[in-house]
Amino acid sequence: TNAWTSVATGAGDDIIAMCVMGGEIYGLGENAAALYKWNGVNAWTTVGAAAGFAPNRNGMIVDGSNIYAAAGGRLFRSTGGAWTQLVPSAGSGVGPLIKHGVAIYGGTANGGTTGQLFRRNTLTDLWEVDAAPYSGGNAVISLISFDGSIFGGLTQGELVRFTGSAWTLAASGASTNTINALVEFDGDLYGADEDGLLLKWDGVSAWQTV
Repeated sequence: TNAWTSVATGAGDDIIAMCVMGGEIYGLGENAAALYKWNGVNAWTTVGAAAGFAPNRNGMIVDGSNIYAAAGGRLFRSTGGAWTQLVPSAGSGVGPLIKHGVAIYGGTANGGTTGQLFRRNTLTDLWEVDAAPYSGGNAVISLISFDGSIFGGLTQGELVRFTGSAWTLAASGASTNTINALVEFDGDLYGADEDGLLLKWDGVSAWQTV
């Protein structure tokens, strides 16, 4: 089909990130990080009270039985709906989060130095910089673990790949629009930009419009 069907009434909040844990869908509220869960039928239910911090878009992931969220450069963990700060700010705003291997990574999207790739050091509970900005201070808006590597979507439409020490260009921008989301489907990597354009990475060096 070619249309959206509503399956949940409004939570009274902007849902800015979603994840799946234990076969259930969770949503992160923009207003003070309230945590919601879809009841499987027709509504969001609140499972975690507002935490008093403003989360970032794409800044929520699942690791085991815990949900993590990024806000103001910090990393928080929700266990049973209650948020606890794990990692303080490193001076840059961590936006998108991913789990890659055994580590949690965050891309810097605002404040301080944008375009960096941070990794959580579980021994010190601090962010460590694994990659400097790719070019021009373009912010990392989306992240994905794909084909054994970390990929980032930037504000000028570029797709970059983390080599283990730096970002390298995987695809130049099909336009100058921000890559708001990245997803793997049927073995391919897709991106969506801020104008609603759906792009497919050719696996080499370019975006293809689909």
